[in-house]
Amino acid sequence: MKKNTFTLTETTFLITCVAGASKPQNLDVNVPFTVSFFSDTAGRKIELSFDGGTVFHDMASLLDLSVSTQLVLSVLAPVSNIKVTGDIGDTVIVTEES
Repeated sequence: MKKNTFTLTETTFLITCVAGASKPQNLDVNVPFTVSFFSDTAGRKIELSFDGGTVFHDMASLLDLSVSTQLVLSVLAPVSNIKVTGDIGDTVIVTEES
């Protein structure tokens, strides 16, 4: 299992899913993977883009878990970007089965 942990440095945090990722907010990830977002902020959300970050889709209706401090989303198809909205200091963990 491969875990990648990110801490939000802005209220909207973008993770780019690309092969050969070299920047800290870039991630070389293979499907399936899970996005766990630890936040208790009103308006928190996980969004996915499939077109390089032009259009983002709110995944609220597809969440596997939504409790007061955490959102969890299983991703089964390749995505280009993950965008989370919360507070600075919130945590995102992307877990990939190896």
